[in-house]
Amino acid sequence: MNPPVHVPKVPPIPIFEIDDTVPELEPVEMDYVEIVTLPKPQPRPQPIEPIPEVVDPQVSSMDFSFYGTACKVRVPKKNKITMGMVEENHITDVWNDFCEDEYNNLLRDCMQLRERLQLSDWAYLNMLGTLSKEYLGDGNEAMVLWAYLMTQTGYKVRMAYMSDRMYLLVASVDRLSTLTSYTVKGETFYLVDNGEESAPSYLNIMPHPFDGEKKLDMKIYALHQFAWKPSEKRRMTSTLDPEVCVDLSVNQNLVDFYNDYPRPYTIPDPDGVSCWKFYTNAPFSEEVKAELYPVLRKAIAGKGQIEAANIIIHFMQTTLIYGYDDEVWGYDRPFFAEETLFYPYCDCEDRAILFSRLIRDLLHLDVVLLYLPGHLAAATAFTEPLDGAYYVIDGRKYYYCEPTVTPYADVGWIPQDYKNVKATIIKLN
Repeated sequence: MNPPVHVPKVPPIPIFEIDDTVPELEPVEMDYVEIVTLPKPQPRPQPIEPIPEVVDPQVSSMDFSFYGTACKVRVPKKNKITMGMVEENHITDVWNDFCEDEYNNLLRDCMQLRERLQLSDWAYLNMLGTLSKEYLGDGNEAMVLWAYLMTQTGYKVRMAYMSDRMYLLVASVDRLSTLTSYTVKGETFYLVDNGEESAPSYLNIMPHPFDGEKKLDMKIYALHQFAWKPSEKRRMTSTLDPEVCVDLSVNQNLVDFYNDYPRPYTIPDPDGVSCWKFYTNAPFSEEVKAELYPVLRKAIAGKGQIEAANIIIHFMQTTLIYGYDDEVWGYDRPFFAEETLFYPYCDCEDRAILFSRLIRDLLHLDVVLLYLPGHLAAATAFTEPLDGAYYVIDGRKYYYCEPTVTPYADVGWIPQDYKNVKATIIKLN
């Protein structure tokens, strides 16, 4: 896992500056070049056959923590396994030890934790790594156990080694741009938890497949049920609607998990526009919704769609501070919606992602993301009439929405810079 990231302070740098007068809206149909859709969820990997529970008085329980969340599994009560030299025959011997029935309960408990905590595949992978190291230490034996737990619960991984060290490689449905990749029999695998400054240029990879193995899916379909660890309160007050004021905490455990999340893309994606889909559909934690949503719902109660959407977008425009990723992080860094409410600075892609989450949750309207060269915005399918810039998608009008402007602008307004630019439409539902 990555260490906590220090966020340096930078001055706010707004992209679109307008005067204090709300810009007038013009009814204009915009053009686009393509529509990117979201792949449908696939069934989660499962063991190829049921794993029977073993009633064994020699099995004890082990507690460990995963992103601040207490976990418990059953493990064999025998001496810890040792590998010796890192050679294939020694690796096979350790693997065979894990194949004993006494490890069945551990496998069952891992699957139950995946469901109880609603872990995504990436979270489940890392939970098994944390468990393996807690049980066997940081040595090579833990890497073999990690691989064993992954394969036996349905995932496609490969073990590898170099000199006296073991490594774990995982196959993914999506391209993981921030991880080192290796080719195994024409297929891409990614190195996880390297723990070194640079990845090995060459590895001895054990290419043995398992029946029914499935690749990792990087999408997050449900909220991870990490224990609630409130961050420091952040006061957010809309300049235009002072009653829209909230003292907000987010789940620090969830923020820490998102900080360790590698940036994925769907395959193929030559233009790199698919990464935002992974961030946009992740839900807020219930605690954040309990603090933020009552304030926003009270402000938009009894309002029409357009007026309500303007209250929401003005809240974002006047409470969030713009900062370029390159200056804040040193690289491009998309945020999940919850991260945008946590970090002191955000950019256009973060605001578009947050806006789409709020509009879908509070107004129950369809939203798409708009990729324009060097910029990300959103468009909403209002059913009320509106004089503004729009895109016709599947026979419906989606109106341009710009969360990145200062001091503020209504939905339907589009910056002059983009009036003649064709967008790429990124569907979210």
